[in-house]
Amino acid sequence: MRVKNNLTPYPILSNYTDDYINSKYSVNINSSVEFDKINIDFCFELENEYIKKLIEDGKAAYAIHVECPVTSYRYSIQSNKDIHISIPSDLVKSQIEVCTFIIAQEKIPNFYCNQFNHDYGNTRFDVRKGSKLAISEMAIINIIKNRDKLKDTEGIIKIRKSESSSLDYVKYDLDNDYIIITLPQKLYELYIEHGRQGFKNTMVATLIFPVIIQALTKMKCENSEDNDIENYKWYISLKSVLRDNNIEVDNIEILQGSGKKSIFKIAQSILQKPIEKMMTEINRYGGENYD
Repeated sequence: MRVKNNLTPYPILSNYTDDYINSKYSVNINSSVEFDKINIDFCFELENEYIKKLIEDGKAAYAIHVECPVTSYRYSIQSNKDIHISIPSDLVKSQIEVCTFIIAQEKIPNFYCNQFNHDYGNTRFDVRKGSKLAISEMAIINIIKNRDKLKDTEGIIKIRKSESSSLDYVKYDLDNDYIIITLPQKLYELYIEHGRQGFKNTMVATLIFPVIIQALTKMKCENSEDNDIENYKWYISLKSVLRDNNIEVDNIEILQGSGKKSIFKIAQSILQKPIEKMMTEINRYGGENYD
C-alpha cells in the first residue's frame, strides 16, 4: 500500500507537507524474526499537543497498515499507544510495506490547531470519521526468514536400526557430528512403516522432539566445560538457529516450562510445533479408529 500525496481540504501533518509549523509525526519501527513469526514494534513520536489531545480523548488514534505485495497479506490495527504485532512468517515473503497514520475515530467538527501553517489563518474544518490527520513515510521491512536453517536441522539427525537384536529400548548419542537415534529392530520397522503411511510428524514428535531437548540441555550444561562439543555439526547448526532468533546458549532456561528461552519452547520452535502437527496428523489419519 503506497501512500499517495493527494491534496486534502484540511491540513495533514507529515514530513512532505508544510500544513503545520513546529510539529512532527514519525514512527520508529523495529522488527525481528523469532522462529515461525515476525515481531514488529511501532513507537510513535508526535509533537503536536492538539492532535495528542484528540488521541487522549478517543477522537483519534494511531493506525498501521501492513501489506506484503508478494502474498497479498494485509493487516491493520488502531491504538492510542505504541503497537506491537506478530505475523506468522508463512503469510509473508521477501518484504512487507508498512504505512502508519493518525486517523479520526469520529467526526471532528471545527477542526483547528494553532500550529496550522499561517496560510490557513483561522479557518476551521469539518473532518469526517476515518480521515487521516497525520501520515508518515512508508517503510519497507526486508524479511530474512530462518526457515531454511530450521529445515537444515533435520540433516543433523540420523535415525538408525540397531545392529543388535537384544536392544529393547530407544537410545541416542550426542557425542558425534550428528545426533544418532538408534531404534530396536522391530521398532525401526514400525517407524519406517508409519512414516510411509503419513505419520512423519508423529515420528518427529515422539522420537526427535525429546532428543532435541536433550541436545539443548547438553549445550547449556557443557557449554563452558567441554570444548569438543562446540565442534560437532549438530551443535554448530543448533547454535546458529538460536542466534538467528536472539537466543544465546548460556541463556537457555532448563527449569522453566514456558517463556521465550524455555528449553521446552525452544525445542518446539526448532521443530515448528511438532506436538500440534502430531495431533493434527493423528486426527486426520487415525481419528476414525477412535470412538
